[in-house]
Amino acid sequence: MGELIAWLIAALAGLAACYCVVRLTRPWRSGFLKAWLRCLAPIALLLPAPVPDFDGHCAPAFVVALFEAAFQRQGRPQSALALLLGGVLLAALLAGGQRLWRSLRKRGAGAGLP
Repeated sequence: MGELIAWLIAALAGLAACYCVVRLTRPWRSGFLKAWLRCLAPIALLLPAPVPDFDGHCAPAFVVALFEAAFQRQGRPQSALALLLGGVLLAALLAGGQRLWRSLRKRGAGAGLP
């Protein structure tokens, strides 16, 4: 039950952070950077990673990576960092796909296509 409450708190904090990212990036002109940050925020904040030495338990990957790298003498942040890198790449793919989709829709609308 405790892990469920912790994930609920993490999800609510992640949603609040995502709202702040959207509000902060609203005036930006760079469409890709704006889309990338908006995709990256929920992935980076909520991506689960296994907690070393606690089989069956997960925590947000950035928390596991930070804790294992900074506070453990023989920490193992590699799996959490690999998941975060994958999340960054996924956010880049999503943002690039969004920008491509928008440009194709604009081009299609200009040519009279549906």
